[in-house]
Amino acid sequence: MRLAIISDIHGNWDAFQAVLKNMDRAGVDAVVCLGDNIGYGPEPNEVIAALQQRNIPSVLGNHELAFLQPERLAWFNPTARQSLSLTFERLSEGSRSYISRMEAVLVDHGCRFVHGFPPDSISTYLFQATDHQIISVFNTLPEPISFVGHTHVIEMISFDGRTVMHKALSEGTVRFAAEQRHIINVGSVGQPRDGDTRASFAVVADGRAEIHRVPYDFRRTQAKILRVLEEKQFERVGGGEKIQADVRIIAATNRNLPKEVEAGRFRDDLYFRLNVFPILVPALRDRKEDILPIADHFAGEICAEHGKERKTFTREAMERLLDHTWPGNVRELRNVVERLVILSTGPAIGEETVARVLAVEPRREETQPPSGFEQEHFRDAVLAFEKEFLTRKLRENDFHISRTAEKLGLDRTSIHRKMKQLAITPEGGRR
Repeated sequence: MRLAIISDIHGNWDAFQAVLKNMDRAGVDAVVCLGDNIGYGPEPNEVIAALQQRNIPSVLGNHELAFLQPERLAWFNPTARQSLSLTFERLSEGSRSYISRMEAVLVDHGCRFVHGFPPDSISTYLFQATDHQIISVFNTLPEPISFVGHTHVIEMISFDGRTVMHKALSEGTVRFAAEQRHIINVGSVGQPRDGDTRASFAVVADGRAEIHRVPYDFRRTQAKILRVLEEKQFERVGGGEKIQADVRIIAATNRNLPKEVEAGRFRDDLYFRLNVFPILVPALRDRKEDILPIADHFAGEICAEHGKERKTFTREAMERLLDHTWPGNVRELRNVVERLVILSTGPAIGEETVARVLAVEPRREETQPPSGFEQEHFRDAVLAFEKEFLTRKLRENDFHISRTAEKLGLDRTSIHRKMKQLAITPEGGRR
């Protein structure tokens, strides 16, 4: 049995067609989709029609969940909300019916399939889970392997009964030990976020996972988006009627678009059409004065959603929130606040609860590690320099591991190993 697992197509019909052709050549016997078939891309109906035509089962992604529960739109950043609003307008009756029948979890072929994090979370990112949480999942699930998407980055987490091991995956074949337990993120078909524009999916067979990267003409997809922007109208699949799109577009990116245009990876006409009024929004770690007001706003909003009394943060809890680096930015902050609201029993959210949710070490007075020249021993000085150097290079490349590795003349595994050794936390979390 050769089982293909796909995820996060995001309405990118060009990428999905290329993946389907690749799967046919690879001799796949069955396919499972991990959700987020809609959102961002211009052709969600074509994607859903193909899933139905090929009888490919799909679990719910957080984008489909937002369609079924519109109040969930508040969880998304403004750009994603605008994109989803436009997507929802475009959905045909057939697509709407298909989404309404999707389930959060699928257990089949001896494996568990869920969009975010097992056992059944649609919205939790794999990178948000602590090793303690991962071990708890591995110890309770009957299935030895779980497949997830959501982060758009290929990764495998394994557990041998004592140690949790994180392994970044790239194109090729990786074997996984039958006596261990695994969570495998298969990446994204329609919107990869690891510095490689090729679509990604996995084929599992005989104790190994084949990671496929499939090139496609992404400039065609950009052209379709540009056409909707220019003409402000579109047609649903199977319909000849032009539908007017009365929307205002807000676009966001963590890439340097002028450089992407220069490199031929982004259409210059689309860039100039979008670049009407650019706004630079610093990462949350660089505007700490916004953390507490945003957290308080989310607390009030979430308390109302859950029918709970209004909760506030103690002074010590606020300090904990300010100490965190927030690699996932505002979305991570909202997820954390939601967990805090659920876990707190009284009207105040205390420091202990915040520390437990963030899974951080006790706060230190010294917020910056000493530089190499302040170290007493040569080895400590070398490690301090390596951490400062690698952190700077990762930030220069928006924490894209592949891009950083290429510029430093290293491989992805070496970068991940160094990050773990030097306790470098990824920053600038992606949607």
